[in-house]
Amino acid sequence: MKFNKSKIVLATIIAMSPFLMASSSLEVATVYAQSAVIAEWAKPSVTAMEKANLIPGALKDDADLTKNVSREEFAELITTYYNAVEKQTSIPSPSESKFTDTKNPLIVMANKLGIVGGYPDGSFKPYNNITRQEIAVMANQAEKQLTNIGQTKNVDKFSDKAKIADWAKESVGSLSNAGGIGGYPDGTFKPTNNMTKQEAIALVSNLAAKAGLIAKPTAPTPPPVVGQTKAEAQALYKATMDGFLVTGATKIPYAVDKINSFRIVENGTPFEMNGVKITKVNIEEKSGTNMTITQEGTGKSVSAYAYIYSTDGSYGNWKDAERGSTGHWWYRAVDPTTVKAVLFTDGSGNRVLVKLN
Repeated sequence: MKFNKSKIVLATIIAMSPFLMASSSLEVATVYAQSAVIAEWAKPSVTAMEKANLIPGALKDDADLTKNVSREEFAELITTYYNAVEKQTSIPSPSESKFTDTKNPLIVMANKLGIVGGYPDGSFKPYNNITRQEIAVMANQAEKQLTNIGQTKNVDKFSDKAKIADWAKESVGSLSNAGGIGGYPDGTFKPTNNMTKQEAIALVSNLAAKAGLIAKPTAPTPPPVVGQTKAEAQALYKATMDGFLVTGATKIPYAVDKINSFRIVENGTPFEMNGVKITKVNIEEKSGTNMTITQEGTGKSVSAYAYIYSTDGSYGNWKDAERGSTGHWWYRAVDPTTVKAVLFTDGSGNRVLVKLN
């Protein structure tokens, strides 16, 4: 598959698989080389899935993988993956379909497996978009048959948990707990958002890698912000800063009009600042009252300005300091155990907030 450059879109990862079938021989779809619109981060996953003949039917000739995936496409994709894991040689006959609007054998199979369901009117609505929480339900139904995934309704890690439908909470909770599906940099899950074709392929590539069907794809590190316009980045930055308790005169100036991109990550999540990859922020006490923020792994220094946020719950303040010649940031009279976040800025309007504890 040949790729054209395109906008970067946030990827997510989920999980699925499972069971037996009957009649009619299964034909593994060949993926034909083509020029496709696709984001940089998705290329390794799409390439690996293509080589393993795991991109089926409607997706194999698609010219724009940044568009939303349909219910039919996702059902075909996950069922093709299932067939590869279980080494199925047959699928149901189209005549066995219980749906009024599709006889697609792979959808028939997915329905028999309990991976997909239909609507009260007897339809499947194959061409409709599919939401993230709907995909989570399909994935969980499949995955618990294949791997006996532990079930939990705990979705507390997502700040918009109240928006996740009751019928989807167990699936979202179980998959996220198992590392099968993640959220967005701002801590949300966005359950009613649609998923793109490349996100769906990346999702199943993760499962295929776990199942040993392909080598785990290594995606490029995304830019400081993904899937955000400048206005969205500015709004997220202001909302984030408004959430920090501040006392005294140490509040960071908003300068929202100068924010071009803003990203929130948990400590340990890789990100780049001025071309240097930071895998973790380490905060340690030095010389009694001094503290350094160091990078883990590369040993390189980052040309950036850093602010730290400290609080014990009753007060809150931000401190900033110039980076020293060693590439570390030094702060005096700060208790490392009170540091809750570090904000990096590259001087060009790009900021990353690292949440520590």
